[in-house]
Amino acid sequence: MEINWTNDLNNPVYKDALKLRLSVFVDELKGSLDVEISDEDGCIYSVVYEDDIPIAAGRIYSVSKQLARLQRIAVKKEYRNRGYGKILIDSLEKNVKPMA
Repeated sequence: MEINWTNDLNNPVYKDALKLRLSVFVDELKGSLDVEISDEDGCIYSVVYEDDIPIAAGRIYSVSKQLARLQRIAVKKEYRNRGYGKILIDSLEKNVKPMA
C-alpha cells in the first residue's frame, strides 16, 4: 500500500483522485458533477494505492488560517469495509495544515 499527495491539478495523483471521486459520487451515488468538481484549486489531494490501483481518495480544503476540512472522501466499491477509509482519514488528519 502507498499513499501519494499533490496540490497540483495536473498531477496524476489528482487525476486518480478525481476519477475515483467521480466514479463514487457521480456515477454510483448520482451526485452532481458541478458540486463534485467545485473549489478544486488550492486543496491538497491524497490517494491510497494498492498494487498501483487507486482505491481511496480525499482532500484537505483550507477554509481559513485556522480551519481546514477533510472532504470528498471516497473508497472504490470493491475495496470498502477493509479499513482503507480509516487509513486515508488518519493520513489526512496527520497532514492537515490550514493556510498560513
